[in-house]
Amino acid sequence: FRVERQTTLPFPDARVALFLIRVLVAPLREVLAQGPGRAARLAASIRSMSPEVAAYKGVADGGPALLEALDAWTRREDRPT
Repeated sequence: FRVERQTTLPFPDARVALFLIRVLVAPLREVLAQGPGRAARLAASIRSMSPEVAAYKGVADGGPALLEALDAWTRREDRPT
């Protein structure tokens, strides 16, 4: 699972800005295990993407398999213990 944090720091007196990107990477299984509902939210987010955005984010090719896995994870979370 990859997340980018983007920050822009303006320096108006110099008429420039500094653009920073911090990349965070973690195994998807660990990200999903941090709290209930994460798999469902990620699946909903992917389903809301246009084909162009899904391709840009790299989830177009593996999308159906990824969505199936996220749905299975959600079903396991929803089972009573």
